[in-house]
Order: sequence, then structure tokens, then C-alpha cells
Amino acid sequence: MKKFELKFWLSCMMIALCIGFTACSDDDDEGIAGDAKTLIVGTWESTWSKGYEIYEGERDEWNEAYTEDVYTFKNDGSGTYKDVSESSTYTEDFTWSISGNKLKITFNGYGDEATIKTLNGNTLVLVSQDKDENEEYYDEISFKKK
Repeated sequence: MKKFELKFWLSCMMIALCIGFTACSDDDDEGIAGDAKTLIVGTWESTWSKGYEIYEGERDEWNEAYTEDVYTFKNDGSGTYKDVSESSTYTEDFTWSISGNKLKITFNGYGDEATIKTLNGNTLVLVSQDKDENEEYYDEISFKKK
């Protein structure tokens, strides 16, 4: 009987360990946690920027606090951009759309596209990149919901 009890309790412990390790898998904070068109509605303030620019062989890198951009996205596909840098405050209206993980913002007929790296109820991370024969640019900007 004691042999059965020992096997029973060892089996229970093994099952509990297996369930515990399965539940503690690495959390991946990247990606879109739901419907992007719903999650993005609201006001987002920039908090951090990291990236690089290569121009004529010179590489300039940054990884720093960045608090100059505020985007407000409305349900109807319109929005307002505000530059809140120390030197000035600038505001401009825009339209926006999302297709997959691509966010397109259009200011006065000129459109720009960014990849949504992370989007959830509190965090938005946008990646912009461009490359041609003379220049390469990569910028990853983090935002928090206001």
C-alpha cells in the first residue's frame, strides 16, 4: 500500500510540475494583441526611439528617450499629430488605415507607412525603415497610451 501511495504522490507532483512549466512559457510582448483598428484608437505619446541612419558611409545610431510626438487616432480613420518639442508646438490632421501589421498615415496627400511591431492596450511600437543606393534608415519608436 505504501508503494502505491508513493507512486501516486510522485505522479501528482510530476503532473503539477509539467503543468507549471507549460504555463510559464516565455511571454512574447511583440505583435498585435487583438483588433489593431480598435486598439489603436486613442491618444499615444512617444516615449523612446532607437535606430540608425547610414548616409554616405557614416553611421549615426540612437537609443534614447523621445517625447516629442503625440498621435490621436479616431474611429473614423482621421487623427491629429502634435509635435510637442521644447522649441515649438505643431499640429496637423491626418488620415490613417491599417492592413495587417502596416499602418499608413497620410498628411495632406503624402502617405507614410510603418510596421506595427507591438500593439496592445498600453503600448504601441512602430518601425520605419528605408533603403536606397545612398542611404539606409531604421527607426523604432515606442508609444504609451495616454
